[in-house]
Amino acid sequence: MKTIFTSSIPSRGLTVLVLGLASLVLSGCSTIQFVQHEQAAQSDTINRWHHSTLNGMVEISKPLNVQKICENKAWTTITTEFTFYNALPVILVPTTPLVSFYSAWTNKVGCYQTSSIETSEASSE
Repeated sequence: MKTIFTSSIPSRGLTVLVLGLASLVLSGCSTIQFVQHEQAAQSDTINRWHHSTLNGMVEISKPLNVQKICENKAWTTITTEFTFYNALPVILVPTTPLVSFYSAWTNKVGCYQTSSIETSEASSE
């Protein structure tokens, strides 16, 4: 007995659809955010990719130099994300069920920006 839903879609197409939806839902996108200074205005962020191998235990790229990125100013937020775009290169690198040979993360650094009020107070002193 065929139902209305499965009779209109071939079984192979249905399998591909279900696997595609499952891979999107289970893709494992995640975000971690560190906040040091809260700012009233949203600051621009600098995006950098960070590369690692062997399940993230061995770093390929150098650690973020936040002082250099923020030009010796304080940082406000650092966000580390694994996004859909980070997952795309992983498709090209072979993996095993136990070991991932490549992993990329996006790091976003927000630098502290002085407001116009702070700038006027500093100049009046």
